[in-house]
Parts: sequence; structure tokens; C-alpha cells
Amino acid sequence: MSETIHLQLESLFLMHYKDWCLLSYSYLNDKEEAEEIVQDVCAKILLKKKQDEILNLKAYIVVAIKNSCLKKIKTQQKFTTLSETEVDTNASNLEDNKPSLEEQTGQLLKIIEKLPQPAQKIFLRCVVDGEKYQEVADALGISINTVKYHIKSAYKKIRGEMVEFSVVFLFLLKIYRK
Repeated sequence: MSETIHLQLESLFLMHYKDWCLLSYSYLNDKEEAEEIVQDVCAKILLKKKQDEILNLKAYIVVAIKNSCLKKIKTQQKFTTLSETEVDTNASNLEDNKPSLEEQTGQLLKIIEKLPQPAQKIFLRCVVDGEKYQEVADALGISINTVKYHIKSAYKKIRGEMVEFSVVFLFLLKIYRK
């Protein structure tokens, strides 16, 4: 570590610590977090391998503090949760708008009926009847990759058209076909 940078950092830290904490506080509105950000930035500079590349240490620290504060705010926003009343309201709205099980099963059957014949046949045999891909490929005289392709395209079509797709519907469809 360059001795000059070390002395310069120490001098700047002692001289501007309060200013940097105020800067950090202006973003975070939390004194302890503000101080922690300033200390972390200075510690990272001490541990930085290429310190000689820093041309203006004071400006570098100010920008690093701002960036660290913004990163902290962004992280906190990801974990901000809804209040309980908002959660309850949203949950009840979802329940009110949710189609019935019969409607969803009917929707799934219509989508499967709209699939191209080979995809429909392969999908029903593999997913609904539970046959293995290789068994279906052998029975139809096609490659296993063709079976996989049709299964993938069927799922894609179903997911694209079903608002509330669930594996439960495939189970219900299996029961319905018996």
C-alpha cells in the first residue's frame, strides 16, 4: 500500500468524517447506517489493491459514499413488505377474481383440444396418462427429442393461455379422463 495514499486518507478521514456522515445521512436518514457506510468506504479504499489509480481521493470517497448509500436504499426497497392491511386487501381481491375450479379445468381442456394433433396426443399420453417419453416415442415411431419438443410446446401454449395455470389441473384432467 502506498504510504502517501494511506496518510492522505487518514488526513481526509479526520478532516471530513462529519461531512461524509452528513452526506450519507441525507440519503439514509439513519445515523448509524450513515457512519457505517463512511467507515466501510474508507476501509475498502485501504484494502484496495490499485490505490495509485485514484487521482482525486476526496472526490472518489464522496462518489463511493453516494453509490454505497444508493445501493443500500435499493437493497432495502427489495425487502420492504406490504402492511398487513394491504396484504389482506390484496388477498381478498385475488380470491374474488379467481375463477372456480370447474372453470379452470374447462379452460385447460379447451386449450389442450386446440393443440395440434401430434402435440395433443403426446401431451395426453405423457402428462395425463403418465407414460414415459421413451415409451411414447417407441409407440408412435418417433424420436424421444420429438416427444420432448411436443411436450415443451404444449406446456408453453397452456402457460400462455391459462391465467392461473397449476399442476393441480393436470391431476384433475387425469382423473377426468378416467
